[in-house]
Amino acid sequence: MLFNNFLITNGGVIMNTIELFGYSWNNENLNHGLLNINVLTNDQIGKIVFTLNCLQTIGYDNEWQEGDYYKLLSLIHEKTILCKPYFIYKEEEHNKLEKIRQEISNEYTFIEKNYVLSDYPRNIIELQRRSLLMLYRQYPRYGDFIGDTLPYDFFSESYSDWAFVLESMKQKHWIDVNFQRIGDGKFAISPPFLISEKGWFEIEKELVMNYSKQVFVAMWFDDKMDKAAEKIEKAIKDSGLKAMIIKKKEHNNEISGEILYEIMNSRLIIADVTGQRNGVYFEAGFALGHQKSVIWSCQKDDLKNVHFDTRQYNHIVWDNEDDLYIKLKDRILATLSIET
Repeated sequence: MLFNNFLITNGGVIMNTIELFGYSWNNENLNHGLLNINVLTNDQIGKIVFTLNCLQTIGYDNEWQEGDYYKLLSLIHEKTILCKPYFIYKEEEHNKLEKIRQEISNEYTFIEKNYVLSDYPRNIIELQRRSLLMLYRQYPRYGDFIGDTLPYDFFSESYSDWAFVLESMKQKHWIDVNFQRIGDGKFAISPPFLISEKGWFEIEKELVMNYSKQVFVAMWFDDKMDKAAEKIEKAIKDSGLKAMIIKKKEHNNEISGEILYEIMNSRLIIADVTGQRNGVYFEAGFALGHQKSVIWSCQKDDLKNVHFDTRQYNHIVWDNEDDLYIKLKDRILATLSIET
């Protein structure tokens, strides 16, 4: 899985080349006190950081299979374009990460290894939107001609997948492109290839929505959840956002109308399903139906009771409230880095 060609520099920093996800990466090994980290760069794809412990497990566990590699490459590329590359670590390294997190938290998207794939687009609508934003980040001026693109610019595994995404974006009039299939699933693009006027409207609508600092919190408001609610609110605040907890809002309106209004005006929704309250599932479903990002969480002892229809979503599983805070803050920052 990993093939190393080591070179020791005069400064004592270990530099080497490794093969990962079917590509060659330059690898710099750094020591940060309790943790060794590996900074991997590829000129085409981008940059990613692993703890040494995490890197050494790739290929020896069941978290990432070869069929996932195109997803990982797309996500690495996206994060690099957004200037917030992944910093990937193992769950048991939470406590050791605190010093590094404080020193370089603005430079990276911290995320546990087993959560990375949950960042991949969940449906064709999200895939199209994020592909459009990926193009915008690389060609940020009106009228820019788009140059060479590759499958991971469009979260695609093959030429046929790539062609489908391009055609679907053209049908929405988000891009202007001369596009021709040439057989064997391949296609040819001839200039001009650029973001259309309607595409720019869509981009600017997304960017305006991303100025919202509000996060709607859907959870069981029982006394036993008070400490969890405090930690959720703190994780949101420490991520630079503002929590909307409906029971704290003063209003004279019908409560369900207020809930739907605040969800529509929120950038993210936190849905903690501990206690299995119907209202939490309803609010999360309403948010998903309006293309809002939903972060799911559940206390570990209640995970077995999560509703069948939502089990496929990657839940933050927390042991205690401090664990919830750390994991939720990481997930919020990771989600923001996708949307920015």
